[in-house]
Amino acid sequence: MKLGHNRKSKTERKEEYPTEDALLLCNSIRTCNNEYLDCLRERPKNEIVEKFLGIIHSKWSYLPIVVGEETPPEEIDGVKFDSLKNTLLRRMTKYTLMLIVTSESKKLGVWSQIQKPWTEKYISEIKGLVEACEILAKSYEVSGHKTQAGDLRNKIKSLKEANKEYKIAW
Repeated sequence: MKLGHNRKSKTERKEEYPTEDALLLCNSIRTCNNEYLDCLRERPKNEIVEKFLGIIHSKWSYLPIVVGEETPPEEIDGVKFDSLKNTLLRRMTKYTLMLIVTSESKKLGVWSQIQKPWTEKYISEIKGLVEACEILAKSYEVSGHKTQAGDLRNKIKSLKEANKEYKIAW
C-alpha cells in the first residue's frame, strides 16, 4: 500500500472548509462588528436562506477560534495535529454560529425554511461538542487538573440541560 493512499483530493478537502459566510460571521463575532449581519438583512430571503444553510453545513474543523486562545499544534512521531483544546474551541465556535443563525433567521422571517436542517445539524453538533468536552475533562482528570475537569463537567451538565427540548440520546 502506498503512503498517502487514503489522502483526500483537493475537491474533497475543499468541501471540509467552512463557507465564506461562516468565516465572515466568525470574523464579525471576533471583532464585535455587525456589518455582516447588517448586509445580510438587505438581501432577498431566498439568498439569506442559502447563506444560512451554508453556515449550518460548514464543517467545524477549519473554523477560526473566536473565543479563547488557540494552542499550537502538537507533534507526535513527526505528525502535527490540532490540540484537543483547539478542537473543543472550534466546536464551541460552530455551536455559537448555529445559535446566531437561529436568532437571525427568526428575526428575518426565514426560520421555517431552515428549521428542519438546522435542527438535524444542531443535534449532531451539540452531541459532538459534549463528546469533545467529556474527552477533554477525562484528559484533565488523568493529568491531575481537577479544577479544569470540574469546570468542563459543569459545562457538559449545562449544555445537556439547555438542550432538553431536543430529547437528545446522550
